[in-house]
Amino acid sequence: AYATKTQLMDDTFAPNADGTAENYGMIVFGKKSDGITAQEWYILGEDKGVSGDNTIIFATSPIATGQKFNSSYDNKSFASSFGVYASNPSEVYAKHYGASDLRVALQGMATNTNYFTTAEQGLMNATTVKTKDTKNSNVTYTTTDKLYALQGKFDDKKLMAGTSDSTVLAVYSYWDGYSWSNDSVFWLRSPYSRDDSALLAYPGDFVDYAFVEEESAVQPASNLDLSSVLFASAA
Repeated sequence: AYATKTQLMDDTFAPNADGTAENYGMIVFGKKSDGITAQEWYILGEDKGVSGDNTIIFATSPIATGQKFNSSYDNKSFASSFGVYASNPSEVYAKHYGASDLRVALQGMATNTNYFTTAEQGLMNATTVKTKDTKNSNVTYTTTDKLYALQGKFDDKKLMAGTSDSTVLAVYSYWDGYSWSNDSVFWLRSPYSRDDSALLAYPGDFVDYAFVEEESAVQPASNLDLSSVLFASAA
């Protein structure tokens, strides 16, 4: 089936406020970590925080597995690459998304032709998202990447995508479950109250937490530049 650029951006496929949708549109874009299997993404509509014609996309299944949030529980001395703050801290927890191995892995995927061809990489917009730093008075900082992990709240059944976290994805609608294995449970960017833990999504169930050194799946969101697109093939 074919969708116009307008339909990719408007409410045709965008989730409702409760995280469900009238129509669930998907596109094929890039490949999984094996470099062979095509990666499918949900079409979520325009992100008003990204300039130009665009649509948010969220992976329908993990793009990779066996990923640690961080390889150590130790705190990290702050570096400017960890994110943009109003006032930089001196140190962050291991559960800090900006400083995480998870984010480094996503940055690597976005520039790796085993995942995305050079042409596909040129269609990926960077998205600026906010995350809390629980070590430093719960202040928010921003990170800007072409692939990013979603936001969530502990024991909740909804996830948030986009620059303002205003695009809500309800359980069963966008993260339905088939097992609770490490190959299906995927990391979020949200920190947990414990210093050594971050949140992850259990498909078909709820948001829980895990130690940062545990291995889970990677199921990110991205943003497609539609400025030169007239239509798209949609499943």
